[in-house]
Order: sequence, then C-alpha cells, then structure tokens
Amino acid sequence: MLDAIRKLLEAGREALTPKKAEELARALVKEGQVRRDQAAKLARDLATWSRRSSERFVETIRREVTRQISKSGLASKEDLEALKRRVRKLEAAGKRPPRTTTGTSARRKSGSSGG
Repeated sequence: MLDAIRKLLEAGREALTPKKAEELARALVKEGQVRRDQAAKLARDLATWSRRSSERFVETIRREVTRQISKSGLASKEDLEALKRRVRKLEAAGKRPPRTTTGTSARRKSGSSGG
C-alpha cells in the first residue's frame, strides 16, 4: 500500500498519462486496495484528476507571474501592442504634408530683430 501511495504522490508532481494511471490502478489492484473491476474507472478518474490538477497549477502560476510582472512595472504584451498601434498611427500621420507655420514664424523673427 505504501508503494501505491508513493506512486500516487509522485504522479501529482507531473501530469499523469493514461498509461501511468493504468499502471497505478494495476498496482492498487495487486495490493488489494482496489477490485479488478474498478481498475479501469480508477485509471480514468486518476488521469482526469491529474489533467485538472495540472491545468489549475498552470493557471495559478500564470496568474502569479502576471501579478508579479504588473507589480514590477514591466509592460505587458497588450501594453506593447497598444504602443505599436499608436506609433503606427503617429507615423502615418507624420507622412501627411505638415501644416507649415514657418513662414509666419520667420517673418516675426526677422521683423523683431530688424526693428
């Protein structure tokens, strides 16, 4: 029984493949912890449990990484994409002919310095 518990705990540290789940179920049958007719269902249940646990673990890590990045002040992918869109928009606006006011500015300067 201790060997089966050890295998179950080891399986919790990594994704439990269907093959590993079947091996674990067989080990429990061999040790008398599970009836043979329950082994297939147990293997499926273990694989499902493992997949869900892995998904929850990954989501927990993802949330924590996002939280830490946010706290550190680093830009997110969304922030960078928004900046890229803004730069493209500004670059596109910069390609239009500028509204010139240099003629009036130059006249004001020459008028004030000449008078």
